Amino acid sequence: MKHFIPTLVATGLVSSLAWAQPVPLSGPGPNGDRPGDRREGPAREGRDGPVGREGPLVNPRAMAGARPGPLEHMKNFLDVIDRYNQLGKDADATAVAAVINTIDILRPRGTDAITTRLENMLSETQSIAAQRVIRLQLADFYRQSNQPEKALEQLDVLISGRAGN
Repeated sequence: MKHFIPTLVATGLVSSLAWAQPVPLSGPGPNGDRPGDRREGPAREGRDGPVGREGPLVNPRAMAGARPGPLEHMKNFLDVIDRYNQLGKDADATAVAAVINTIDILRPRGTDAITTRLENMLSETQSIAAQRVIRLQLADFYRQSNQPEKALEQLDVLISGRAGN
């Protein structure tokens, strides 16, 4: 009797996860194949676009407007963690992500605040990839603020290959 309650709770938790699994599609998929007929191997091109090892790269539940289940939430969460982990291993990719985040944070303050910050970042950064992204963004914001000559200067540096020198 001592082990009955924990066993009952564990069984309830496990069974609720089993019932939370997505329902397989009942009819043929977008490529005419049935569930379980997915071919193993690299992604292939189907009639309706790219198809991966697991089937269409589009979640049929998401297309139907269904809310993702707890296992899909966990999978998405783990995917985000994996992407951040990969991003953190590459210094250039991290610097580029930081540039994009900086722009997003400064966007409410206007283009002048963004261009000033990007100009400062350009002189301080050692990452060539980040310098290139900063120059592209500066060219875009100079163009938006009606300063085409400054935009062309940034683009000329990128085109000539002098970026990072």
